[in-house]
Amino acid sequence: MIQMSITVNKNLLPAAASRVRSELPAVVGRAATDIETRAKGYAPVDTGALQADISSVHSGLSATATSGIEYGVFQEYGTRNQAGTPYMRPAAEAGGPAFQAAVAELLGRLA
Repeated sequence: MIQMSITVNKNLLPAAASRVRSELPAVVGRAATDIETRAKGYAPVDTGALQADISSVHSGLSATATSGIEYGVFQEYGTRNQAGTPYMRPAAEAGGPAFQAAVAELLGRLA
C-alpha cells in the first residue's frame, strides 16, 4: 500500500485571487475595445453615422459594446423587406477567442 502526505507550507491562492481581481478588469476593457473596433470595421457605411455611434464602456468585470443609433438594430437584424448586415454579432464572435486567450494568459502567469 502506498501512502502519501502533502503539506502546504504557504497558501498562494489568496494572492493569486487578488491578482486576478486586480488584473482581469483591464483584460475585459481591452476585449470591449477590440469588439468596438471590429464592429466599426464590419458596419456598413453610407454616411458614417453608424460607425461613429458604436462605442464600448467597461467597469470592473462588465463591458458593453453598443450602437444607440435608431436604425442600428435594423442594420444588424434586417427587416421584413431587407436583409440585415450584421456588424455587432460578428464582432463579438470574432473577439471571443482573443478574450479567452487573454484570460488564459493571465491565469498562466499566476501558475
